[in-house]
Amino acid sequence: MSDYASPLGTVAVGQGDQVTKANALLDAVSPASMYGRNNATCTGLTWGYHGGKIMLNGVPTAVAAGTVTLTASSTNYIEATPASGVVSVNTTGFTAGRVPLYTVTTGTSSANNDWVDKRVMPLGIPGYLAKSISDANTTLTQAEDANDILVISGTLTAIRNVVISLNPRQRTVHNNASKDVQFIGATGTGVTVASGRRAVIYSDGTNVVRVTPDTLGTAPLTITGNYTVVETDKYIICNGSASITLTLPTASSYAGREITVKTRAAYTVISASSNVKPIDTDTAGTAILAATAGKWAKLVSDGSNWVIMQAG
Repeated sequence: MSDYASPLGTVAVGQGDQVTKANALLDAVSPASMYGRNNATCTGLTWGYHGGKIMLNGVPTAVAAGTVTLTASSTNYIEATPASGVVSVNTTGFTAGRVPLYTVTTGTSSANNDWVDKRVMPLGIPGYLAKSISDANTTLTQAEDANDILVISGTLTAIRNVVISLNPRQRTVHNNASKDVQFIGATGTGVTVASGRRAVIYSDGTNVVRVTPDTLGTAPLTITGNYTVVETDKYIICNGSASITLTLPTASSYAGREITVKTRAAYTVISASSNVKPIDTDTAGTAILAATAGKWAKLVSDGSNWVIMQAG
């Protein structure tokens, strides 16, 4: 009960039709029984659960009562898929993105009266995960994936994937690792967040997509000679005594990334490859800046080339 003075009527012997009152009370609290153990349909290695209504994509949807078959002599993990309400069971562990219901430890032919209720009332408090990953792609566990704020760290040698569930939801992510990190589902496309940056992303059931651009940018970098652009570069100032060649990142790995280049010296700035589209044509070339001090350009990757979107 919520308080000592119960908001619900109580059952008292000798005060009229208590059966009707009890049934009415059970009916009132029936939403709390959703996915609860249904003793009437539990037998041997068959686990029964109550049905009810859940919200699917903003629509109250009825989920029928049902059963699942447990594996003998194992710890069984019973869970529900949020996108459909379907109940399933496995012997490996709770799956990232699904709702834990019960763990059931079975004998050779029954549940042995050994189960643990894992259902909890959602409080709407965003969870926070700080996780250091190894230099490899990493799939979050069910408990890790349940968090809305993800802070990823680690010493990496290349872009690594952090695999999250694709159930529709929004997250805030912070890449505190030494290289870029791609947040992606087990299938579909993902979002690459640069080292040291934050972003808001969401899963749409098929892909992981971006809500905001990366934030918390780095300070401008001044160079005096040829240079290979790295993951953390956003603003580059060229101040050499001759023409400067920039080796830009592969555009297909950085769709949507922006790089601003400026020259203080009267020398050209060019790309090492023909992967730059000028502001006035769609033909890729090497030219970035003319040999005039003060020239600048904002380059944005379109997934194939670097497009000059603004210049002065």
